[in-house]
Amino acid sequence: MGGEFVSKYLMSLQKRKILTQYLNHDKKLSEVDGAYLKTKRLVAEILKSLYSVRPQSKRKVRKPLNELIGEELVKELSFHLTSQLES
Repeated sequence: MGGEFVSKYLMSLQKRKILTQYLNHDKKLSEVDGAYLKTKRLVAEILKSLYSVRPQSKRKVRKPLNELIGEELVKELSFHLTSQLES
């Protein structure tokens, strides 16, 4: 009779351990999802900022890339892209 109790107790501990591992894993996944959503929102904001509205025409006009991200980054990006195209 004592052996059954011990084995049931050990089984319950094992189930708790599995459940805890599952919940922790789920928590890690939700942290990854949260980071993904933040990144996605940031990219959406950057893409929105690429366009501005002219008050007189209400037409969307693309801003120059160097105004948005800086001259040095544009130079580096264009160098990288041209080197990719050449190879």
